[in-house]
Amino acid sequence: MLGMAKHEIILVPHNNSWKQVYKNARNEIKQILGANVISIHHIGSTAINGIVAKPIIDIGVIIKRIEWLNIAGMESAGYVYYGNSNSFVPEDYYFNKFKDEHKNIETHHIHCYTEDNCENLKNNILFCEYLNSHPEIAKHYEELKINLAYTYLKDRISYCNGKTDFCNNVVLMAKEREITIHL
Repeated sequence: MLGMAKHEIILVPHNNSWKQVYKNARNEIKQILGANVISIHHIGSTAINGIVAKPIIDIGVIIKRIEWLNIAGMESAGYVYYGNSNSFVPEDYYFNKFKDEHKNIETHHIHCYTEDNCENLKNNILFCEYLNSHPEIAKHYEELKINLAYTYLKDRISYCNGKTDFCNNVVLMAKEREITIHL
């Protein structure tokens, strides 16, 4: 299963096909954005092995310049551009892909950052890498997600806010252990 209605919280078991869905989207994005791309990363819970996730593929893209962002090319591939108005992070230039023509069922969230403004993306990558190498902590994260999803079934903002402290603590642990990420 891939896709979920806006603002809903549906968690599904980890699906190994998400890696291939990410790779397909990465190749498409790389082709569209071309030489402006520095790197592309699978982030979010679908990138964490063995835990439940919202069935939406989150992708972080580091680009050279926002002015060179090929919005028309992304839109012709089915991505809807929201600029930085639909994100919690001002440096995040955001696209969404939908499964349906009414734009109700989201399948992909694409977050674009410039190299000098990508601290949020670095933290997301650290978070995923740390949980993938510490499955016992990933299971705690999964339990938190399940509890929050039960509490905030139709309130994605509260669901996300409920994960903030846990996520920040994991990023701090990763930084304390000096985990290196490759952009």
